[in-house]
This record gives sequence, C-alpha cells and structure tokens, in this order.
Amino acid sequence: MKKLTLALVAALSLSTAAFAQTAGSDGQIKFTGTVTEKGCTIVAGNSANINLGSMPKANLMKQVEGAWGTGQVRFVDCNLETAEKDPKLTAVTIAIQKGSKSDIGSNLWANDGSAKKVGIEVEIDGEKVTPDGLTKPLVATIDPVNGTATYNVRGRMVGAETGVTAGNVETTVSFVASYK
Repeated sequence: MKKLTLALVAALSLSTAAFAQTAGSDGQIKFTGTVTEKGCTIVAGNSANINLGSMPKANLMKQVEGAWGTGQVRFVDCNLETAEKDPKLTAVTIAIQKGSKSDIGSNLWANDGSAKKVGIEVEIDGEKVTPDGLTKPLVATIDPVNGTATYNVRGRMVGAETGVTAGNVETTVSFVASYK
C-alpha cells in the first residue's frame, strides 16, 4: 500500500508541475511609476501654433504641396522633483492620439477648416505623424541645465489635383505627455 501511495503522490506532483506552465497558472505583474511635485509647463503662444501660410488654390492644385510651416512644442521648468532615492527625470515623452484622416490621403490629417480637398501633412522631430498616431512615443531629453525639452514640429498644406476650394485650413494634433 505504501508503494501505491508513494507512486500516486509522485504522479500527482509531476502532473502539477506540468500544468504550472499552462493557461490558468498564477503569476505577477508589478506596476511602478513616479509622482512629481509638478509637471513641466508647455510654453504657450506661437510655440504650439504652426502657421501654414497662405497659398492660392490654383497654385496648391498645381504644386500639390505648400511650404512647410515650422515651430516648436517646448516644455519648460522640467527640473521635476521626486523623492531623493528616485533617479532624476531625464525625458519627456509624447504619445500622439489618433485623429481624423483627410479625404485626399489617409496619411494626411483632415482639414477642420472651410477649404475643401486639402489635407495637412505633419512631422515631429523629423518623424511623419499620421492620423493613426505613432506606434511608439516620441522622446525629448530634458536639458539638465535649463530644465527644458523641445520637439521641433512642422506641417504643410497638401491639396488634391482638382477641386480645391478657398477657405481656412486647420487641424489639431493631440498628444499625451509623460515624464521618465
């Protein structure tokens, strides 16, 4: 009887070990983060507004693309305080939110203004930003001397070859900033 009991215990132990690697097994996920005294400040005004300029509709249809308008999204006061044992924050990351696609190209942002058959092409730090957003966040290193992090932004109007109408051109690209 002892041999049978011992064999049964051994068999159960082996089956338990085998099932430990299958669905339904236990595990752990550890979540960590940082609470700062305050966040960075985004510089207001023209730094977050990109002027695309003005272009006659005939020229836009002929050239298809307008000139790049440039600017910056600048985070200041980024010498963020954390607990002394935590490492100092070194970067600002932005995750681009999804937006509306233009009717003239899925890689262009929709024009929310009154001009028809016009989309907006957007780049941040040299990376094309489509209305689908980005698969990975964009990272800007915090300058340790002046506590700033800067993203270079540019955009331009893109017109269809026919059907462009006069009117204003505008779109908004939303992002969520986080610190690391």
